[in-house]
Amino acid sequence: HYIANLSRAVADEANIKNTVFSLKKTNFLRCTSHKKKALLVKLYNGEHYVKLLRCGNKYCFFCRDRKRRAKAGDLIDIIYYFKEKNVINRVWSFIVTFPDAIAKEAVYNNKLANELITGCVKAIKKIFGLKTRSNLGIVCFPHVIGDSNIFKDRFHLHFLVLPCIYDKKADSFINIDIKEKKLDLNKLKSLIMKYCNIENIINPETEYFDLTDYRKINQLRHRVVYDSRGFGETFLKSILRYNESGDAIIKAKTVKDSEKIESVIYVPLQTLAKRWIQVVNNSIEMRHFGFLYRHKKIFANKIVKQTEKYNLWDIEETMEVNIVRRFERVFDKEKKKVVWRIDELVEVIPGRYLRLNKDIKELKARDMEDARLLKTEEELEEDTIRQKTWLESCTQVQKVGLVN
Repeated sequence: HYIANLSRAVADEANIKNTVFSLKKTNFLRCTSHKKKALLVKLYNGEHYVKLLRCGNKYCFFCRDRKRRAKAGDLIDIIYYFKEKNVINRVWSFIVTFPDAIAKEAVYNNKLANELITGCVKAIKKIFGLKTRSNLGIVCFPHVIGDSNIFKDRFHLHFLVLPCIYDKKADSFINIDIKEKKLDLNKLKSLIMKYCNIENIINPETEYFDLTDYRKINQLRHRVVYDSRGFGETFLKSILRYNESGDAIIKAKTVKDSEKIESVIYVPLQTLAKRWIQVVNNSIEMRHFGFLYRHKKIFANKIVKQTEKYNLWDIEETMEVNIVRRFERVFDKEKKKVVWRIDELVEVIPGRYLRLNKDIKELKARDMEDARLLKTEEELEEDTIRQKTWLESCTQVQKVGLVN
């Protein structure tokens, strides 16, 4: 219930218009991204598509994180592309933290934030022995708050570096990775101070991920998702509970005499909603530099995958369904051990399921297969009656509006 109360407060503060039609795309208060509900779309040619029900509002805690996870998935696909082409065998990670005064000012000063980002990018290129105008592949994740205290303005930068450049004459990628396992942090710190034009910064953190080790690859996946997060889940997890007067009890960490002290803060619900809106409005989207810049033909032609689409006039019928999860143990040839595999399925008719293929963004259900019953016979009968009644009462106008 605390999520619903906070969502209502955010809708009031941001003046978000809502509707009682639960399947409308722009419905903010009844967004079902976190409930795993979906819309089953059947085409006249017999193909099925699954479209998740979501509001897509930028202030939605769940949709914001979902969009960031989608971008993280695109970045992971790019890294796998270069790994399969044997262009790179490592990915570098950098975390740059600024003094409190600069970190607080940069949250509300876009010009200063852009200067800090540009200066750090130039410093990273220099540390790899390149010119500042080189097209080294760099992704920047600007963060305006941290995990420890959501009410503290803390501008800091996370970077992922693909150590290769694109040679236009040869039309190929060249690995420029350094041989050392550690970078000179003092040199990197001085370069950042030079190009950002600041007197002092906190020592930057560096790490590399070996793409030949599957454990490091899994760590890299977690790092990409962590760096690209939208802080919606972080914001909600910081709420412990509500007191009797309706105030939210927030957990926070403060530093005193070089020691971290855990404490709680009592915050009115409207104040918490205003803080979330402030965080969203001041956030900066992740940025690509070098050959990873999206508007360059290299990126579009060699890396981006095209997704399949369908038109509204190709739709035969639609149906609201639940996504169920099936767990089974399979042998992983790469890890050489038995692991748990999780399949997400959508029930079409009792006992018949569609397996979701997550390789494309529309979540196209390619394979219809028999699966073990995940519900009792009574539940299957109720679902069949409910789905039939829903389809009979649904007009053609509503069907088109759902998938628009």
